Amino acid sequence: MSTPLNSYSTGTVAVSADGTTVTGTSTIWSSAGNVKPGDLFQSGHFCVPITDVTDDTHLTITPWPGSALSGASYVVWKVSQQRIVGETYARDVDKVVGALNTSGFFVFVDVSQTVPDPSLGDDGQYAFQPTTGKTWAKVAGVWTYLGIYKAFQLKGAWSGATAYAANDVVTLSGSSYACVLDHTNHTPPNATYWQLLAAKGDTGSPGPTGAGYGGTSTTSLAIGTGCKAFTTQAGLAYQNGARVRATATAGATGWVEGVATYSGTTRAGPANSDSSLSGFSA
Repeated sequence: MSTPLNSYSTGTVAVSADGTTVTGTSTIWSSAGNVKPGDLFQSGHFCVPITDVTDDTHLTITPWPGSALSGASYVVWKVSQQRIVGETYARDVDKVVGALNTSGFFVFVDVSQTVPDPSLGDDGQYAFQPTTGKTWAKVAGVWTYLGIYKAFQLKGAWSGATAYAANDVVTLSGSSYACVLDHTNHTPPNATYWQLLAAKGDTGSPGPTGAGYGGTSTTSLAIGTGCKAFTTQAGLAYQNGARVRATATAGATGWVEGVATYSGTTRAGPANSDSSLSGFSA
């Protein structure tokens, strides 16, 4: 059984005698592949090839051999070679190839490869291996290695049992190191496999000893009211007007508390809680 020839005839057309532009009314020529260059345009007894589809309402044809048309019926015979499936695919392939040929495009390197396929890519394009972060640029037709471009991976304390990859970061003895070559069990700071990232600082000199509180006294006094003077250590942090408590030791009980004066070697004060203190003197 034969297959009927497909056609399109929606709307009406106008074209001048010997004209090359067909104007349509209520036509949809450029959408959905209704009309393609190479299809045939017919009205009445005349038929000419279509050389271009400008938009939904305009066609370009070879010179129209008939008289001028206005509001005329027509038919487009769908015979263009562009309707052949292989040709349509070829156009799509051309678009993809055009995109691949742009400057800056990346070729991806398989995990099993150590370098990019030399047959791929053009000058100005790059190759990238996601598993390692390795990157190449094609210069003068040759893939040139640029380095590893990936974020640091913090791996904590170094371990001889761990397999490290480039840009892994470890700590050891207070310093940190970045891996520059994949390996297992090479201790930092081995320069073949590690680069120093941050070194442990030198131990600083001791700071000054500040004055403190507390102190002891061998002064023996009965607990009671009035000024109590205690011989104690010099260089303490007490200041005149500070509140001080003196507590009995060596098995005795009781304490005295109050506002004190301090001369550098002796402190004194009245007995009993919340009494006012006075009389710190050397």
